[in-house]
Amino acid sequence: MLKNCAECGNVFAEEGDLCLSCLALMQGDFQKIREFSFANPNASLQQIAAGTGASEPRIILYLRQGKLRVVSQGKVVCARCGTEVLRGPYCRSCELDIKEGRPLNKKTLPPRRN
Repeated sequence: MLKNCAECGNVFAEEGDLCLSCLALMQGDFQKIREFSFANPNASLQQIAAGTGASEPRIILYLRQGKLRVVSQGKVVCARCGTEVLRGPYCRSCELDIKEGRPLNKKTLPPRRN
């Protein structure tokens, strides 16, 4: 089946959402980000972006997927309640609530940070 690459728009006939060229570029970006993060464990999201040339949205994607972790000034927030998280899409509290099927209780949410 032919489809368009989600990154560049070129037509390709492979599994997944990316053509082989874009997949290779993303893997290279991830490797740079990962190496920079290990060498600079307290680097912020902005510092990682500046040090690797990767975009902040790309870095945030890897954080949400749980592949990376930002230690300081992450500015990555829980997709459910808005509190700051270090990795993945949800904070620990929301992960537990989701597992147990509890609804979001807006009255007990901590204030949202900007």
